[in-house]
Amino acid sequence: MEQEQVIKLKITTGCPDMPSNSKPRLQGLCLRQHHYINNMDNPDENFYKYVEVIVIRVHVKDIWPSEDRFDFSQIDDMLTWARKMKSRGLNIKFKLRVVAGMLSGEWLINKCDKFLFEKSGYETTPGFEDASDYCPSFWGDTWLMYWERLMTKLADHYDEDPYLSEITVTGSATGTGEPMIWGIGNNDDYAVRRDQMIAAGANPTNTLSAIYSCIDIMQVFKRTNIGIPLTEFQHCVKPFFQELDTAFEIGEYMANLFKGRCVLGNNGLRVSDSTGGDKWTAPDGVMWQLQMHYIHMKFKHGSGIYNQTASVKNMGGESNIIPTLNAGLGYMDGMVELPGGETDIKGYLNVAQLALYEHLYKKNEPN
Repeated sequence: MEQEQVIKLKITTGCPDMPSNSKPRLQGLCLRQHHYINNMDNPDENFYKYVEVIVIRVHVKDIWPSEDRFDFSQIDDMLTWARKMKSRGLNIKFKLRVVAGMLSGEWLINKCDKFLFEKSGYETTPGFEDASDYCPSFWGDTWLMYWERLMTKLADHYDEDPYLSEITVTGSATGTGEPMIWGIGNNDDYAVRRDQMIAAGANPTNTLSAIYSCIDIMQVFKRTNIGIPLTEFQHCVKPFFQELDTAFEIGEYMANLFKGRCVLGNNGLRVSDSTGGDKWTAPDGVMWQLQMHYIHMKFKHGSGIYNQTASVKNMGGESNIIPTLNAGLGYMDGMVELPGGETDIKGYLNVAQLALYEHLYKKNEPN
């Protein structure tokens, strides 16, 4: 396969009518993991008055411990907590990120075609101490069948719950919740992981088909917003390459499918003088081009925009936090996931700054 060749699929799924009772999209500032709350029994109300959005990050192995038993207690506990906080004047809403791949549970991995998947480089990723050494072939029919079953069950439980505003597309992932970045890691072993995927049968056609299938499956949700970290499409071929045209097609498809319930974004917001900042520089930076695509979809289809910031280290240090948040405003983000946990954020931003940015991001996403 020539490197410049781009795989394109003809998609024929129809676009459903937008329901009149869709949940409002998420707005403002977000804590990127529910585990990062300092004290749920006595939360800092001055903080959660302005950081009103929290990501519930769960592993498939924990919410689906065996084929005949689901356990959504982690999610239910957070929704119960939000209802309790409502009586204290806090308006907490949630985004659900279900992490699959190596964190799917042995029973499910064993049901699917599976392959050895190198874990080295994931050491700093929360939860990977309990990850399997194997990854399910997410492009296979068996995995997609089970993924639809899980999403249907979640929709049955939470599509009517006003506190769960958004769920992300994560089914075509190897373990980080990034449905289009498969070899991600903290060292050079990401190339080993890509090679393992290719050896297991992954190719540009079946991985792209899996992304579209996982998007289509989210139609089991009728009211909840559907988000995706939309990044470059990675071609599982040798020599490996990635490109934007296919990513733009995926974004257009999803925005057209879900209209105002669609939320596009990515998990690495930063400025041009940070690590990898050249990707965020106009007009040729790939991340800058993706941000322009999100804006185009917002005007064309009414979809929303979010960003998760890069880590403070990767954004170039604490001095770049304010410029990074300003960049998100310029990209028309309606919501931004802040770097680190509650304690970290308090060290970077005071209450007045949290109040200001909560207000400004909400102006980008009026409900």
